[in-house]
Amino acid sequence: MKVPTKYHAALASCRVEDELLEVPVPVTLIERILDALFPRPLDEVLHQPDYVLADTEDLIKFKEGDLKTFLLRLDPDQEKLVDWALKGPSLIKGGPGTGKSTVALYRVRALLEYARRQGRADVRVLFTTYTNALTRVSRQLLEQLLGRDDDRVEVQTADKLARRIVQQGGRPPRIAIDSQLRAILDEVRAGFSPPGSNAFDVKVRKAALDKLRGEFLLDEFHWVIEGRGLKTLDEYLAADRSGRGVPLREKGREGVWALYQAYQDRLTCERLMTWGQVRAKALDVVRRGTYAERYDAVLIDEAQDLTPTALALLVELCRSPEGVYLTADASQSLYARGFRWEHVHEQLQFKGRTAILRRNYRTTREIASAASAFLAAADGAGDPECLVQECVFDGDQPILRAYRDDEQALKMAANFIRQMGRHLRLKPQSAAVLVPSSNAGERVAKELSRLGLPAQFMMGKDLDLDADAVKVLTLHSAKGLEFPIVVLHGLEEGVLPCLADDMDEGDRAEEARGARRLVFVGMTRAMRGLLVMYPLERPSPFVSDLTSGDWNLG
Repeated sequence: MKVPTKYHAALASCRVEDELLEVPVPVTLIERILDALFPRPLDEVLHQPDYVLADTEDLIKFKEGDLKTFLLRLDPDQEKLVDWALKGPSLIKGGPGTGKSTVALYRVRALLEYARRQGRADVRVLFTTYTNALTRVSRQLLEQLLGRDDDRVEVQTADKLARRIVQQGGRPPRIAIDSQLRAILDEVRAGFSPPGSNAFDVKVRKAALDKLRGEFLLDEFHWVIEGRGLKTLDEYLAADRSGRGVPLREKGREGVWALYQAYQDRLTCERLMTWGQVRAKALDVVRRGTYAERYDAVLIDEAQDLTPTALALLVELCRSPEGVYLTADASQSLYARGFRWEHVHEQLQFKGRTAILRRNYRTTREIASAASAFLAAADGAGDPECLVQECVFDGDQPILRAYRDDEQALKMAANFIRQMGRHLRLKPQSAAVLVPSSNAGERVAKELSRLGLPAQFMMGKDLDLDADAVKVLTLHSAKGLEFPIVVLHGLEEGVLPCLADDMDEGDRAEEARGARRLVFVGMTRAMRGLLVMYPLERPSPFVSDLTSGDWNLG
């Protein structure tokens, strides 16, 4: 079996199958030994797909030798899209696990090969995605896929590009963090009086503004005003705000615009900028022609989480719109409040150049069906085109359980991880526990370790997929990742969704849709086993949408 000598002693000490899953031996060797000791049923082997390509994380695991059964081979639908519409802006949509990101990586290679056939050796390609973690992963994978050609490809986030453009020839911009923005807005609002034709008009407008929460206003500034590059009151009055939840008529928009101007003035006095302002300024610099660097092709992964201004900047950095390629799934948008595909289509004119991937290689049919039904239970929470999927794998129903207290919940989680690990022949390190917040994550990791199941809380920036422990992550940090076994902990009233008492009906609806998408993303991180837990005394209102026949209710 070609097991290295250094592992013989540890393996020889094992007396039962469970002990094999605990020894410090690489997963690939454990799988090989288990397959030899306990061969899988013939029916299971015959019905296994002969290739599985879920997304970028599969390529990571293949690169690191952790997935011997996951082959770097695209299915026919994916292969078509690698060199489909190489000339002309194109958009690839698809739900979780359909391989959008992987196809984008292969498309980089196809573009370079196409350029070589055309006799062009100086072609430059930009590959950009939303998070630093996914950028780091993509860079490593492209090095493997491209070999000597990787120096012609730059991998970067849109925000780092924007900052680089703005700071050329000068000081780097000072970016305000969220707590600073909240404090500045509170200070500005405290002494602010909106414009009005008379004292009564001013009073009415101020009362209307005072009803808007600070978080709502910051979102309005970020996603609508700065996110769409609106520069005048007239542009704001004409803007389509559908999906924002709270309707604003003309007088309301005039008040918000005046407040935004005062907020912007205060930021200028403090010599601070928002990321939205950095993107808008970078876009202006590029459009004026004072930034000369351009790319022959720009590939934008996870486009649903970029603002229209950020997308416009990336398009401007391409020598021609014909070189623009996007992948996206609005159902997984965690950040873009009120995101609508029209905002992208209007700028890039995708008519006849949109394709949809529907085959899911990550998640079992049972988990995908339950997650899609949950998302579809609320109007406007997801993209209907991306929710209809054909799943390659079948498996067990996802499990929904209530708990009396945290101790019972974590014992339940530990037992599920151990049992599912035995069932799948995987070590506990293949599992992840997803939580709503960092504080919850640190507590969960500590308690799981106390229960004899080594666990480690990780933030996105220090995520270590090789750590020999259960990964505990926030739901936001888990975006773009996948794990064979997932526990979703904390489906609690007041947490998911987190609805403030002073929210109006429209604001509450939009916040709830965003939280629903977040829970959907958490569910679809699970490849084979999913446990969702909620407190018996304070269940999230979402629990009522999880009681269909899709779930194992015990």
